[in-house]
Amino acid sequence: MVRLSFAGHDFAALPQGALFWPARRALLVADLHFEKASWFARSGQMLPPYDSLATLGDLATIVAALDPVEIWCLGDSFHDGAGCERLGGEAQARL
Repeated sequence: MVRLSFAGHDFAALPQGALFWPARRALLVADLHFEKASWFARSGQMLPPYDSLATLGDLATIVAALDPVEIWCLGDSFHDGAGCERLGGEAQARL
């Protein structure tokens, strides 16, 4: 964890790529890109098909460790516009 200050506010940059704002107990995440592998698979480029579940698992680990009261998703949650439709049932339930 790397501590930093911006505009008079203290944050913690996490090794997982997220940012924690202790004063608000807010976890800030971006560029999750759910269903990236399924998007690439449509064009024949095979990536491991568990990227969405792995990302949700990583997010759950961070949430369990920090116990935020807010989670801010700042963009690119899905890899493409149809990603939500391809998200599997287990991933939907976890999300």
